[in-house]
Amino acid sequence: MTLRLMRTWALPLVFATITFQTAGAVTLNLNGFSGQTIQNANWSMTSYTPVAIAPISADFTAAFNSWNADMGARGGAGGWTIVNAGGLNGTFKVNDYTPTLVGATGDLSFNMSYTAGLGDPSATAANTVWAQSIRTTDKLAGSLAGNPYLDNPAGLGGGTYNPPAYPFQYADGHFYDDPSRTGNPTRKVQWIGDLYLCTINYGTKTLNVYDGVEWGFEINPKPAATPEPGSMAALGLGIVGLAVRRRKRIL
Repeated sequence: MTLRLMRTWALPLVFATITFQTAGAVTLNLNGFSGQTIQNANWSMTSYTPVAIAPISADFTAAFNSWNADMGARGGAGGWTIVNAGGLNGTFKVNDYTPTLVGATGDLSFNMSYTAGLGDPSATAANTVWAQSIRTTDKLAGSLAGNPYLDNPAGLGGGTYNPPAYPFQYADGHFYDDPSRTGNPTRKVQWIGDLYLCTINYGTKTLNVYDGVEWGFEINPKPAATPEPGSMAALGLGIVGLAVRRRKRIL
């Protein structure tokens, strides 16, 4: 098994703990991170606050089915099955959730770990993987079939974690991603990920899907500034005064 470490990051600052409980027993600990809006002279970027989601979302199901059908039609993997494995009893903990915006290009760094609860799969077990679907208004060339689609480049060959699992898995079981998109002047650019903790069996071609987290962002052209109501009123009075003065001069 080959593990791919894409980048390193600084240790996060210490924040107050914010905990959300889903309908099941899984806990999402935002660890002080939440969505925010940042902007520059021409663009704004809004990151969505991560939310816990139960298996299996419509987006993830559609992405999996598109990939499965496409692989089968091309004589590839195909024949896979997803199984709703039920809720978890442990904790998802967000370690980093940082949006950045440079010019029209924004990216969102997301680092999350999982601590298993009673009866849960271990985050570090060989058959435990993260799997993620993406729905976006700006799909990149080389992505897998569909939209939503599975987050795994079509040209990535030879890896243990090729579809349907996320291509980068880490020895300590954490998840990391840093998607980016460039703004469009005529419309909103949106990116939404549905991330799930799963166990996988390559022999039986089965992906068992547990609880997950939905997250993402959007990039918009920054609207032109409009005068405040007080400023508009002052401007109106100025125009009226100018008209009166001009009328006196005519008379």
